[in-house]
Amino acid sequence: MTFTVYDLEYTAWPESQETSWGKENQHREIIAMAAIRVNDGLRETDSFIRYMNPSQDVSDYIVDLTGISRETIKNGESFSDALQSFNAFIDGAPAWSYGNDAVIIGENLALNDCEELLPPTPLQNIKPFINHADPTTTNVNSGALASHYSVDLDGEQHNPVYDARSILAALNQLVHDEQLDAARLHRI
Repeated sequence: MTFTVYDLEYTAWPESQETSWGKENQHREIIAMAAIRVNDGLRETDSFIRYMNPSQDVSDYIVDLTGISRETIKNGESFSDALQSFNAFIDGAPAWSYGNDAVIIGENLALNDCEELLPPTPLQNIKPFINHADPTTTNVNSGALASHYSVDLDGEQHNPVYDARSILAALNQLVHDEQLDAARLHRI
């Protein structure tokens, strides 16, 4: 069985988390969506990334955090086009994020009035499974999982492909350390 690990980057400002994106006209609009396809041996077999141009201006904060340039974002595609490509990439396989990224996709479906593009497969949060297998990961973000397990990856945190690979690195380490049963992953 193959599965997909995905990660998002979305608009944010220095105070976004503290205010829960509650300031007027501040929404969590997706600016980058990435995924990796993973085989039964927990190895990456393919990758996917799309950049999107949100309806609101992109802050210096998010450009600095993600390293995604304003030009890349400005030249990005629409959310609906990117989501259609994402749906084709996951191709009905289980899709996991490390956190509630499915909620953010839902918010963007509503913001862009394209609820009919809801991914055909359930988008699941694998964070509780990783945190249960290793409670030391509870306060570790997706991009920091690889370094938490001393796994070297090329790239930087907050790049969504890097973050997806970091999640996979954690799964591999937990299976290697017998903290997580690989067969159990297929039942999630």
